[in-house]
This record gives sequence, structure tokens and C-alpha cells, in this order.
Amino acid sequence: MNLAAAQKLLLAPDAKLPQRDFLLDANRMAKRFSTRLCKHGAVALDACETVRVKYRCGANLRVLYKVRCGEHELKVAARTFSDDRGADVCAESLKNAVGYSSAKPVFYDAELQTVFWTFPNDRKISNLRVLSHTPKSLSNINGRIWAASRVVAYAPEKCATAECLDETGAIIAYAKVFAGDEGREIHNLYQEFQNKNARLPRALIYSETHRTMILEAVKGKRVADLPTENAGEIYRKFGAAIARFHDISPPETLPHFKRLDAERFPQILQIIKTARPDVASQAEKLCKKLIAFAFDEEPKVCLHDDVHAKNAIWHDGDLMLIDLDQVSNGNAACNIGSFLAGLHYKECTGQMTKRTRPEIAGNFLAGYAEIRALPTEKSLIWHTAAALFAERALRAVSRVRVGGLSNFGAILTRSENILRGGDL
Repeated sequence: MNLAAAQKLLLAPDAKLPQRDFLLDANRMAKRFSTRLCKHGAVALDACETVRVKYRCGANLRVLYKVRCGEHELKVAARTFSDDRGADVCAESLKNAVGYSSAKPVFYDAELQTVFWTFPNDRKISNLRVLSHTPKSLSNINGRIWAASRVVAYAPEKCATAECLDETGAIIAYAKVFAGDEGREIHNLYQEFQNKNARLPRALIYSETHRTMILEAVKGKRVADLPTENAGEIYRKFGAAIARFHDISPPETLPHFKRLDAERFPQILQIIKTARPDVASQAEKLCKKLIAFAFDEEPKVCLHDDVHAKNAIWHDGDLMLIDLDQVSNGNAACNIGSFLAGLHYKECTGQMTKRTRPEIAGNFLAGYAEIRALPTEKSLIWHTAAALFAERALRAVSRVRVGGLSNFGAILTRSENILRGGDL
């Protein structure tokens, strides 16, 4: 995506991050990279794309770019720094940087007060080299040799996921490399839930040394990649899979689900008002209504915490959940409301039709109800409306999502309508 000129119109100016709009403009950054990324002088780039954004108003901006020059494609992560800290961060990162023949592994742009890391270099993930030079201790996966990797997801400073390929190019497993030690706990969750008959990939290996988890490769396609028309069976089974997940007794070590805690809403409101002063009054009224809305609390369950169509795999009539990185405990309506809010967001932004959205929602809820009782209607109403405010509207700002920013007022209006008893 190229956020270019739309950025300046959809976000208020940020005095503490004057370089924000430049960094979000892929065309301008392509020119910047053409003179700064290569060790040996200027080079013409064929493409530059903004892949991922994480923005904290008045604090910092992180951007992941995909840059292509001929047959070579590079991932370049950027992070802004204040008070000229960037030069020191860059110098520290260079001490253990993985070198390239032509591209700079790490460099600092003083004018933009931004440090850039060329993958597999990363500010916090020190072990991404695992994905380009397979360690002997991880190379044998169930008798097949991990010969090459293909990165399929990368969140700078957090984690990266890659397909593990054998000598023929076949996918034999998935590797997830973490910045910290959280991978061990996630690996243990996979194993614990497998013993409770949850439909999940098997965790095969965890390496403390490389902070890397190996998961079995499962057949199928992500539900997000399937056509939404006539997908009733798929979403019924998706709802049923979430219900079964909720039936798992939550381990004592699971953290509390916090994203929809009403105590956080004033802070979220302030972020929205700062980034989008044009909707400040509307957002404030909605926030007050959400805080005042009453519903009965229900027993805590095991929450998947990231319920959307990219985290469900469909194959031959069977549905499997993936990605346990954010498992927590809380009200079942947190997961259901988040899923429903995602559908409303897609309708508001034109990614889903008015006809398709209620069909998917109805099938998901029906599938859930086949396994366990749904939360109360008031709880579902509040959690769906709250998720539109505290997840979808907030992420439109923090992830700089043009679709959400372009339809910000409609998203807030939809949340308020749901609170009044509108269609879930």
C-alpha cells in the first residue's frame, strides 16, 4: 500500500514526529532508499511498498517496507528516535549485524531521525539468521531436512514466521522466531491444548538457544483467502471451533484479556482525539455510553484473543485454528465481539457487502451455539460495540489504515448503533 497524500488528510499533524508523512509515503521513500540503502552509491529501485505500520502519536513510528531491485527483494524495518538517539542505536546494532554484499545492514538517516534495519537484522530479534542459515540442531524435522526458508509474516521487534522448505521446495513445517523468551510458553500452550483435543497444529520443537518454535505444516487455505459467498458451513465450523476453545479450562498462567477493559477507554479516546480532532465530539459521546452501559459479567474462559479469518485453516470440510501467541482469559464475548466487530469494520470500509456481513455473523454464532451457550445479548452488544471503538477505530490510527481512517465517523456511528440494539 502507498499511504502518500491520503496521510496528510486523514491524520492530524504530529509536531513531535514531523517526518511521519514522509516515512509513510512509499514513493518518496523509494527515492530515499535509492541513494541510501546501497553500499556502493545510488541504485534505481523497481518498487517500494509500505507493508506494516505501528504509530504512537507524539512518540514514535515504526514502518516495514518491501523494496525490490531486479530479482532482489528486501524487507527494511524503520523506527524513529528522538533526541538524536538514533545514531547510538544504529552503532550498537551494527556490532552484531548480518552483512550484505550490496545493501547496508543497518543505517541511520539523521534528517529523518530514523534507523533502518535490513532483514534479517532487527532492533530486538537477534536470531533471525536462523531463517537463512538453518542450525544443525533444527535441520531435521521428522526425518526431513529443512533446507531453505520462505518468510510469510514479519512483525519487526516482535517475531517472524517462515515456511520450512525441503530440498524439493515442499513445505515441511513452519518456524516462528521470537524476540524474547515468550516462544517457550507459547510452545507449551500448543502442547497442553493438543492433549485437550483442540484442533491446532502440533508444536514439534522449541529451541531456547535460537528462540525458535517449529510447528507442523497443515494442509488447507486460510479462511480469509476463500470466497465469502456461500461460506455458511465454513463459518459455522469457525464458530464451533472457537466454542470448543472456550471450553478448555484456562491455565492459571494465562494473562487477563485487557483490550476491552473500560479503564483503558479514556486513554484510547485521547489518542483518537489527538489523531482525528474532527471526530473528537462523536468519539467522546460514544466512549461515555460504552462506560455507562451495564451488562452481567460471565465466567472466564480460555480466549484465543486473535479471532479472524486469517487464523483459521480450512481443508476438506475441516477447520483448524492457528496462532496462539495472544491466548488469555476473559469473558467469551471478548472473542465473539471482536470477530463481529471485524465484520462490521469490513462493511464500513467497503471490504464486505451489507448482505454478506450478517450471513457470516449468523453462521458463526449458530456454530458457536451448537457447542456451548452464547453469552447474553447485552454482553454481545457491549463487546461488539467496544471492539469497534477500542480495537478497530484505535488500530485505524495506530496501524495507519487508510480504509479505517477514511470511514472513521461511520465506524463510530456503527458502534453507537449496536449499543442501541442494532444488528450484531
